[in-house]
Amino acid sequence: MSSLVTTSGAVTAAIAKQAQPGAPFKLYTVEELESLPDPAWLLEGLLPQGALAELYGTFAVGKSFLALDWALSVVAGVPWLGRPVKLGGAVYVSAEGGAGLKKRIAAWRTEHTEADLSRFRTILVPVIFLEPTFVKFLVESIREELGDPALVVIDTLARCFGDGDENSAADMGKFVFGTDWIKAKFPGATVLVIHHSGKKANQGDRGSTALRGAADNVMELAGKSGDRFPTLKCEKQKDWEPFDKINLRLRGVALDGGETSCDRDCTLAACPPGASGQCERRQGVRSARHFRRQGRDLH
Repeated sequence: MSSLVTTSGAVTAAIAKQAQPGAPFKLYTVEELESLPDPAWLLEGLLPQGALAELYGTFAVGKSFLALDWALSVVAGVPWLGRPVKLGGAVYVSAEGGAGLKKRIAAWRTEHTEADLSRFRTILVPVIFLEPTFVKFLVESIREELGDPALVVIDTLARCFGDGDENSAADMGKFVFGTDWIKAKFPGATVLVIHHSGKKANQGDRGSTALRGAADNVMELAGKSGDRFPTLKCEKQKDWEPFDKINLRLRGVALDGGETSCDRDCTLAACPPGASGQCERRQGVRSARHFRRQGRDLH
């Protein structure tokens, strides 16, 4: 029973704050509950504020590029696929390395030359969320450099899991508690975890279901590795209606030095319910995966 409590994700910002030594738990009346603010969006229809969100998919399908696009959109206050964002700072934990991050941001800037990214920060080493000391150092670093962020991206869970066992509910519970701590210290901040899918197709994310159970929002970026047409699907939206699937079409962008990357100028479409194949309605452009295919037009 104790493991269920640990992995439930119920340690919200308010609860964690009240659970500090010497602070009693607040018992809410119905009237007090009714006076609490309604849930709000960080990225309208997709990412709630103050949520634990998960984006998973197979390797090289574009998860990191999509998450980076969301983070930069939040920092710059740029609508994503016509969806408003809440302007705020973002921290991107690029635990798989930062070699390609510079190019991806450069590609994104080709469509947003005037964007102010002064409140974007990245960390280029893993932060082990199973270790409270690591999480504490992360909180202190964010507070010193940025203040209160609107979004913290953990890319990827595997690289920030240390020697833990992803199949263990206990270890996954520790990871979730680490994300809860981030939300407790930065009320209103959304934590987005990038995760891998399992070995078998159509069987969800890898490892213990404790993360999925604790998450407020679960999304899959579906497609084959290297596919230029991944699809964003909503599998769980705790307090809202799930959004319709969004088809992405990736387009290469030439950068200085002769290299190629993919910026936000990739066609996306929001598919009507029941639609299959190519969507009937195009709704703008977005980023996704890095391409290193010299001299090839990816339109």
